[in-house]
Amino acid sequence: MNSGSSKKNDLWVSEDGINWQEEEKQELFLRQGHVLLVFKDRLWAISGFGESQGLRDVWFSEDGKVWTKTEKETPWPGREDFSAFVFKDKIWMIAGMADENNDWVWKNDVWYSK
Repeated sequence: MNSGSSKKNDLWVSEDGINWQEEEKQELFLRQGHVLLVFKDRLWAISGFGESQGLRDVWFSEDGKVWTKTEKETPWPGREDFSAFVFKDKIWMIAGMADENNDWVWKNDVWYSK
């Protein structure tokens, strides 16, 4: 899966959406199929597909430059191409493709976190 794809490890920042500046590269961004959202004044990067497997990690940042990995892996298997959003003071994650023992399957599940 994902053979021939060219994942990038870059982070760009803009204050106006017109002028952009590249920030220092960080390993956490070497992924695809993840979700990035804003919750409780922080940016949250959730799961995705890494070098060779689905990722079960969640990272957060208060400034978009310094990122911290949460202490626990997600309770769901590594996942990409899912939906996530904020609703009623929770982050919700729905469906997507899950990496179950190197076999990718479509899921129809719902998870949330406070």
